Parts: sequence; C-alpha cells; structure tokens
Amino acid sequence: MGMVSELNYPYQNPIDALLDYSRSRPNDVFLIDEQGISLTYGDLYDKATRLAGSLSRLGVGHGDRVAIVMSNSVEAVISLFAVWMLGAATVIIDPLTISEDLDYQLGDSSPKVVIADRSVIERESAVLSKYRVIGVNAVGQGIMSFQDLLSSGP
Repeated sequence: MGMVSELNYPYQNPIDALLDYSRSRPNDVFLIDEQGISLTYGDLYDKATRLAGSLSRLGVGHGDRVAIVMSNSVEAVISLFAVWMLGAATVIIDPLTISEDLDYQLGDSSPKVVIADRSVIERESAVLSKYRVIGVNAVGQGIMSFQDLLSSGP
C-alpha cells in the first residue's frame, strides 16, 4: 500500500464540520468524557455558540488569543470551538505546568481571557490574578462563571 498523497476532506475548518454535523446528525454523540458525560454534535454547537456570544461580549474577537488551562473535559472542547467560532486563537496550556512557566506563557501570549478549571484557579491564583478569568466549576473574587456565561445565550 502506497502513501496517501492527497486527502479528500470536505471541510475548510472544524467549525464548518461542526455546523454540518449539527444539522445532519444533531443527536449523534461527539464525545463521552471520563465520567461518562456525553455531548452530541447538536449540544456542542449550541453550547459553543452560546459561549462564543459571551466571549464576544467580553471583547474577544478575530485574531485575539484565549488561554485554555484545564484538564481534558467537555468544557475544554466547548471552549475550543467557541474560541474558533470567533476567529480567535486558542493558547492551550498544560494545567499541570509550574507557576513560573504558566506566568511566562500567559505573559508571552497576552490572552484577552483565560479559561481555567477549579484546580488550576486554586493552585495558580496569584498568576491568574493579572488576567480576566473564566472558571469552570470555580467561584471567587473576579472569577467569571463558565456556567453563567454558557447560560447567557448568543
């Protein structure tokens, strides 16, 4: 068998694929996380669109950067697609990175917003205090709630 020299992929980007799949097979499962929570194409499109609307209201737009510092989760995938829908870039940072590296990576990338889960927020509150932070399952002074932003609609 020879090497494939050309791929026939009908989509220009992941958002085009998600839009098509959310219309043609909205109830098909896109992912199942380690707790067994599933997300369909339709659910992903709906939630990513709502989060994108909230991010847009926070000033995130085409060409901006949004840092995502969280473990693999449904919320991480929703965040990725929401950022891409706005034409913004994701800066994915390992949630276990040490404080000095996190500080450097955030300083170097200058994200408009940081989306982080509770463990990162609890461990890295000093570093994150310099940024606008959206917390997944986390509350605190200056922390915007991921769930609230998801609920506020496009």
